[in-house]
Amino acid sequence: MGQPEMDELRAGLFDSSRLFGARRRRRAATTLAARPEPGALAALAEAYTRSRDDDVVAIARRTIEAARESDRIDAAAEVVFTTGHVALAEVIARLPEPPSQPRLRALVYFLGGRFDRYEEVDFDGTLLRAIHGAAGEWLRRTLAECASRAGRLDWVRAVAGERARRHRALTRVEWEMAADLLASHDQWDEALRLAAAAPATWVAPKMSAWPLPPAESHLAGLAAAAHASPLPAATRFGETPRNTLNAGGNVHSLAVTTSDTVYTGGADTPVRRCDLPALSATSFLVPAVNDVLAMAVSPDQRLLVTGDQNGRLRIWKLPGGELQGPLIGHTKRIIAIAISPDGKTIATGGHDRIIRLWNTHSRSLITTIDPDPVWTASLAITPDGSTLISGGALGNLRLWRLPGGTHLKRLTGHTSHIAAMAVSPDGTLLATGSYDHTIRLWRLPSGKPAGVLRGHTRHILTMAITPDGTLLASAGKDRVIRLWHLPSGEPAGELRGHTWQVECLRISPDGLLLASGAPLGSLIWWTRRDNQIGDLTERRLEDITLGRIDQLKRKASSFSPDEKAWFELVEAFVRWRGRHDIEVTDTAPAAGETWDIEAGDDIDGTMPPPARRKSRKRGKKRR
Repeated sequence: MGQPEMDELRAGLFDSSRLFGARRRRRAATTLAARPEPGALAALAEAYTRSRDDDVVAIARRTIEAARESDRIDAAAEVVFTTGHVALAEVIARLPEPPSQPRLRALVYFLGGRFDRYEEVDFDGTLLRAIHGAAGEWLRRTLAECASRAGRLDWVRAVAGERARRHRALTRVEWEMAADLLASHDQWDEALRLAAAAPATWVAPKMSAWPLPPAESHLAGLAAAAHASPLPAATRFGETPRNTLNAGGNVHSLAVTTSDTVYTGGADTPVRRCDLPALSATSFLVPAVNDVLAMAVSPDQRLLVTGDQNGRLRIWKLPGGELQGPLIGHTKRIIAIAISPDGKTIATGGHDRIIRLWNTHSRSLITTIDPDPVWTASLAITPDGSTLISGGALGNLRLWRLPGGTHLKRLTGHTSHIAAMAVSPDGTLLATGSYDHTIRLWRLPSGKPAGVLRGHTRHILTMAITPDGTLLASAGKDRVIRLWHLPSGEPAGELRGHTWQVECLRISPDGLLLASGAPLGSLIWWTRRDNQIGDLTERRLEDITLGRIDQLKRKASSFSPDEKAWFELVEAFVRWRGRHDIEVTDTAPAAGETWDIEAGDDIDGTMPPPARRKSRKRGKKRR
């Protein structure tokens, strides 16, 4: 069976047409069930996890249960790895012949609840640790849920133990489940060590309910006091807007060159330059250009590129605003522009359904890309300039290799139009916002899912990431600018002030200014909020030094009661960690010698105490 035929049958499994959809779905399932290729069984396994057609699900289940060939079983098990589907794992775990690959065997036995068989395959947790390291966000969460239900401390050891050294990669959900497991087994020392590696905002709600041993009970009291106090540093931008400007018309696009210069464009209004905070110093670019729906500034801040409703693309020289010339090619409105890091390539897209790549200096067309017969609403180029990312109608999200525009892969997950995207400054994370009200995070360059952020109640239209890569701002039709910590995706606050949908967001290159624009001429800028203890509550406790604590303690008299409650929890944990990182021995080391303390990750209490060994004297040769 050729790949085009296989792709056609895969599509047929999910045919949603009202008239013949059911017949096509069952015909595709029956055809795939009769095929011996591993890909056919993988397609049916995917249908088993996603299809709402009971007949298709039944055919898929029967075919999987009848499988005996190792390559076909492995192909079905790979679907478990990509989806984290427990019911599919249970079916495969009961087969007479397990998957041939050890990692897939360990995965289906663990998710399928066959822990006796799992322990035979992965007695030391090595495979589980490797699976966790390579898994997507959904599979990791499913593993955590299965471990939590079954009380599997070996999962904690694999993903968060000292030997795993992966506690920094845990999501908040995973961390909470690991902490609950340790607490339920009274493994207080390990629970406290896990807590000491997490942010105080994670620790406070959990530890406040822990029945800690008497020697550590004061930590639970401090956690309860902090948990009852509002966070003093919930966001990096103040909740109250610094100022609001009437831009004289709709604001559909924004560009920020420095913390005090903003360009705006929109329907029925020319492109305007606004110098902040001197609001009177505003001017229009000449010649006046109306209906600008997209704009971007080159990385060196020397060029402004604008695209309008009639498909006209213009380049302006900054800071003066001299027109460098139009680029002719688009036939309909341009709504997405991205500029490469070296400033040599411009990518544009819009309603004519063609992505165009332009040479900035010669102002000539390099090539065109057809991303499917759908319009392109958002574009981004990775910081290394190697990849173009396009998002558009019907959840169409694709990666393209630059400079040629070769198609790399399609990322699936969104169920509606992708109107916004942003790439982290280090190029490892992609955020996409959709009309389906969700933000999805993706790891780059692999394209693996890294999380789904929920909170918006209507279409998401725009996003931006701070230059340090720690904060994502998103906004849309619900009029609220939502902030998210990166890479965790945890909520970081809300900014309210717009009375109409927010069309565009931009953050200044220095990260000090967040500008937001909306129809009816509303332009708001927000500045970074200062507070007594900064981002102390959001940083991992293990990253906070005693020196930083002592420095802040000298200002403690000026803390608010809420700041004081959180600071005391952070201080107590940092000092607890300092005492427990080095265990005092009964005898002091001899002159010229030091003690090396080997910390184990014994969670269930079955291993001997940590061993202490003398290190050799400096300069002494090993024989």
